[in-house]
Amino acid sequence: RVFGECASYLALKGHKNAVTQAVWSQDDAKVVSASSDKTVGVWDTWSGKPLLKLAEHESFVNGVSVGQQDAHRIASVGDDSVCYIWDDRSKKSATFIQQRFPLVSVALLDERHLMFTGGIDNLISAWDIRKSSTPMYSLAGHSETISSLKTDPEGSFLLSASMDNTLRIWDVRPYAPENRCTKTLTGISNGIDRAILRANWSADGALVGCGSSDHNAYLFDVLTGSVKHTLSGHKGSVTEVDFHPKQQIIVSSGTDKKLFLGEVQLD
Repeated sequence: RVFGECASYLALKGHKNAVTQAVWSQDDAKVVSASSDKTVGVWDTWSGKPLLKLAEHESFVNGVSVGQQDAHRIASVGDDSVCYIWDDRSKKSATFIQQRFPLVSVALLDERHLMFTGGIDNLISAWDIRKSSTPMYSLAGHSETISSLKTDPEGSFLLSASMDNTLRIWDVRPYAPENRCTKTLTGISNGIDRAILRANWSADGALVGCGSSDHNAYLFDVLTGSVKHTLSGHKGSVTEVDFHPKQQIIVSSGTDKKLFLGEVQLD
C-alpha cells in the first residue's frame, strides 16, 4: 500500500536476529529472506505465514536470490563462505558451493543456468548451476567487498555495488568481450558504519538506484552513467533503493529505521 499513510499490510515474523535481505519471487506469491540467525525464510505474501525455514548455513546469511524461470529455486550466501542452492519444496539444499571467503551477495539467472556470487575477496564469480565445481569466469575490478548483485530485466547485464564507492555494470551475455565491465558509476559513498548497500534496476532497465552513507538515495542513468536524481530525507545511511514494477515510485530504506516512498519522473 504505497499511497496515503502507507499503512502496514502484513508483518512477517519469525526470524530471531537481523533480516539482512528480503526479495520477492517472480510470481509475487512468496518473499524470501536472509537473516543473521543463520536461516533463510520463505513466506506466503497473502497470509504472511512462514512456509519454510532453510537452516544449513553455519553463520550469518547475508544474501538471497530467487530464480526468474523457476520460482522454487533459491540461492543463499553467508559468512560461512558457502552458497546453497535450494528447492523450496524441500527443507534440504539441492547443492552447495564452498568458497574461500565470506560471501555477501548472490544473483540467480536460472533461465541461462547462471549464478553470480560476490564477497569480501572483491571478485564476482560466475557459476553454471548445473555443474558448480569451478567458476565459469570471474569479474575483477572492484577493490572492496561486493555488497550487491542484480541482473537486469533482460538477463543481459549484471549490476554490482561495492564498498569501494562504485557501481559497475557487466555484460554477462554468452559472447561478451573479455572486458565485460561496460560502465562504472560513481557518486555513492560508504561510511565508517560499513553498511551493506543494495542496488536495483528499474523495470525497463534504463535506471539503477542505490543508497549511500551520505544519507542520500541516487538514481543513475544507465545509458550515460550520470546521476539523474539525488533524493534526500534519510537521517542515516540509505541501505537500499528499489523501483515499483509498474508505477513511477521508488522506495528507500535506511539505518534511521525508516522507509521513504516517492514519485519520481523516471522517463
